[in-house]
Amino acid sequence: MDAGPVQGRPVLSGLRISGKVMLVSMATTAIAMTVIVGAFIYYDLQSLESNREHRINAQLDILSKNISAAMIFEDAVSAGELLGSLAADPSILAALVFTGDDVVFAEYHSRESDIGYPVVGGRSSGPGRYPGVALFSRDIVVDGTKIGTVTSWVSNREVTEGITRTLWYAGASFVLASLVAFFVSLVIQNTISGPIKHLNELSRRVTDTGDYKIRASLSSDDEVGELAQAFNSMLDYIDQRDTMLEKQVRQRTAELEKLAEEFRYRAFHDALTGLPNRSLLNEHFATAVAHAKRNQTRCSLLLLDLDNFKNINDTLGHDIGDELLKSVAARIFNVVRAGDLVCRLGGDEFVVLVGDVTAIAAIEVIAGHIIEALQQDVDIDDRSLKVTVSIGASLYPDHGTDLVTLKRNADIAMYKAKEAGRNQYKLFESSMAELRIW
Repeated sequence: MDAGPVQGRPVLSGLRISGKVMLVSMATTAIAMTVIVGAFIYYDLQSLESNREHRINAQLDILSKNISAAMIFEDAVSAGELLGSLAADPSILAALVFTGDDVVFAEYHSRESDIGYPVVGGRSSGPGRYPGVALFSRDIVVDGTKIGTVTSWVSNREVTEGITRTLWYAGASFVLASLVAFFVSLVIQNTISGPIKHLNELSRRVTDTGDYKIRASLSSDDEVGELAQAFNSMLDYIDQRDTMLEKQVRQRTAELEKLAEEFRYRAFHDALTGLPNRSLLNEHFATAVAHAKRNQTRCSLLLLDLDNFKNINDTLGHDIGDELLKSVAARIFNVVRAGDLVCRLGGDEFVVLVGDVTAIAAIEVIAGHIIEALQQDVDIDDRSLKVTVSIGASLYPDHGTDLVTLKRNADIAMYKAKEAGRNQYKLFESSMAELRIW
């Protein structure tokens, strides 16, 4: 079921401004022409009826004076001849002369007359009225005494034809005026709705393209010009606001990216030394294994544990111990290859992931460089501290295919190095597997 029009909404709300201008112009013209035509028709009708009335009354006045003598002498023939003079006026259909007793004394009928008048027993029952016919009467008076009445029946055709002509002229004028109003309204429509239509098209372009640099041309100083100026001011404000928002978004995005990078760095790096932690080691180990498989090489895991660090940390304090760990981390980082990964697992335990190992000798060289770098004294707060390192190594895939196994085997080898006197390097061997590290 149709819900019907929206309550409270103007009837012409769905019509475009150009249509409204056209409708108002045509409606105004139609109303004005209707009023004017109506006034002309009314004036013409009154004029036609007034002219006919004056003409017929003048004829009856002459007849009433001329026919009085015939009535005095009861000369009906002369009276009939006088009535016959009315044939000169084709609008008079019939005329009768009645005596004072309403008896028909003389009569006249035109060829077009089909008027009947009620007469009973030679006496008239009184003048009648008929459709399309007007009735006019004049008393026949002699010396102030009414001796009879002359009555005429006059056709309204003259008035009807006159009104018909007026209606044709009015209709033609109405059509002509409507055409003129139509073309004038087109000019008015283009003048009024053209700039508004231009603004509407611009607003649609802005909506569709999101280009807030579009501007409306100012072609007038009227309300439409003020509207165009307000439209441009609104676009200026939106453009400036969008520019500011884009700048803020870029700034916030950069801040968020920086913050995310900081979070990622903290998540994958040791807070004290800045070295990668266990999480980053897991990621790089998967990459190193894939590279080794692809190139038919090996990779190695070196587990480093500082000798006597616990004594230094307990004796001199954690602050000295932290500085020592930072110095050790920097020395290890400086002596390994560029592609190797140095990680701190916690405490005084470090791991070096060595990739693209083609010979065991390469691991021995790297371990030797680390041991040599840490043999040099470390100066902290006017103290010269000596620290050494024990290193255990395991190879992929010789000693394991996963990080847990390789770390466990490297851990076994590192304890073998400590048992052998510390400050040295041991590569895992299958015979060491009997040693369990808890």
